Amino acid sequence: MVVPRQGRREPSYQFDTGATEDAASGRAARPCGTDCIRQALLGILAPVREVALYLAAGVVYVAIGVAFPEFLFAWVVGVGFLLVSVVVLPALVERFRQ
Repeated sequence: MVVPRQGRREPSYQFDTGATEDAASGRAARPCGTDCIRQALLGILAPVREVALYLAAGVVYVAIGVAFPEFLFAWVVGVGFLLVSVVVLPALVERFRQ
């Protein structure tokens, strides 16, 4: 005799709806409010920003190489350009933004 299988049970815990505000009181539902959302977005966008920096550095390096072909022959110059464009310039921008 086969016992029929019953449907799935609902989880005993509640799902986080991600609400940023308590509808009844109008207060922030999370202790940090919109700062949590901003931090989460920055955490998601950090890898995208890094890839965009490398992509932009490559495009600019190729453009400079087309204009000045001797620029491409020195690998030390290429490494220095990458270091300046991906590490130094973003650090300076962040420093002056604050």
